[in-house]
Amino acid sequence: MLKSGKIIKDLFVILIIFFVFLSLRFDYQLLTNPEEANLPRSERSGYLEEWTAGTGIKEIANTIRFEYKNEPNKKIVVGTEGYFGTLPDGLQIYLNDLSEITAIGVGLNFDSLPNSLVESKRAGNKTYLVINNDRLTNSAANLGLNLLAAYPKAVKPNGSRQTLYFFEVTENALKLVR
Repeated sequence: MLKSGKIIKDLFVILIIFFVFLSLRFDYQLLTNPEEANLPRSERSGYLEEWTAGTGIKEIANTIRFEYKNEPNKKIVVGTEGYFGTLPDGLQIYLNDLSEITAIGVGLNFDSLPNSLVESKRAGNKTYLVINNDRLTNSAANLGLNLLAAYPKAVKPNGSRQTLYFFEVTENALKLVR
């Protein structure tokens, strides 16, 4: 009887060690290479692959912050796809301490440049647009946009991938507006 109790205790210890090892391995993957982590399909889609993924937002905010530091008296307007959620709210989280930077939602599908961004540029503001590639239904050149950075998201099961684009609205955009 005493021997079977020790075997059960030893088995329990081995299972705990195995569980801790697997947990630490999973945590390491999440921290170092989240695309390789074994996440449930719905979680992987939302956190890494789709428009809800925050890929690139912090980097864009850092670039905008740098631009602000170079010209602190110049107003900056950043238009984002959608009106709430990951964009523009995700961007505002990183920039809310700078009152001269405004992030605004400007819609979802872009075959023309939103009027609010045209007016911002016309007023002399530094003006940017942050959108996912599948929302852009016209070429960036036709809209007067200059691509500053692209942040690819994780590859989807079908092999495709979304990319977060960071555009500057150029002076040429003012000429293209009818």
